[in-house]
Amino acid sequence: MSNAGCTIESMSIYLDSLFSEHEENLGLNVEYGVQAVGAFGERLKKIIKKYHEKTGLGAVVLIDEYDAPLLHSWGKDEHEEIVANYRNVFGVLKSEGKYIRFVFITGIAKFTKLSLFSALNNLTNISFMPEYATICGITQAELEENFQPEIEKIAQRRNWTYEKALKELK
Repeated sequence: MSNAGCTIESMSIYLDSLFSEHEENLGLNVEYGVQAVGAFGERLKKIIKKYHEKTGLGAVVLIDEYDAPLLHSWGKDEHEEIVANYRNVFGVLKSEGKYIRFVFITGIAKFTKLSLFSALNNLTNISFMPEYATICGITQAELEENFQPEIEKIAQRRNWTYEKALKELK
C-alpha cells in the first residue's frame, strides 16, 4: 500500500490495477466502476471466491504497509474516504473468512481510534511475540549488528551500561 498515495484517487487507481491483474488471471469481468461505492470490497470478494473455487484452498491475503495512505492523508480532506475504503475491504476479509486461510497485515501505526479494524474483530497482533521477532521486528543480533553506535549513545546519555541500554530497548 506504500504505492497507493494519499488521495482517494491515487488509492483507487492503485487498487484497481492490483485487482485487475488478479481478475484477468482468473477470467473475471469487472462490473463496477473504479470508484463506485463498495466496488473494491465486491471485487475482492469475487477474487477470493474465484481463487477458492479454482484451487480448493483458502486464500492468503497480504496487505503490506496498510497504514501508508492513512499516514499520508492524515489531516487532509480525503482521509475519511480512504478510511471508508479500507473498512469496505476489511469487511470482506471478515465476511469471506470461510474462503481465507489467513490474512497478514503489516504497518507501523495502530489506528484503533479510527475503528478502522472494527470490521475485523478477530485480529491477533503478533508484533511483540518473541516467536515472530524475525519477521515483525528486529532481532537481538540485528539490533547489535546495525545499531551499536546508537545504542552506545543512548547508554551514554542515560548513564547506563551498553547491556542496560540493550535490555531497555528490548
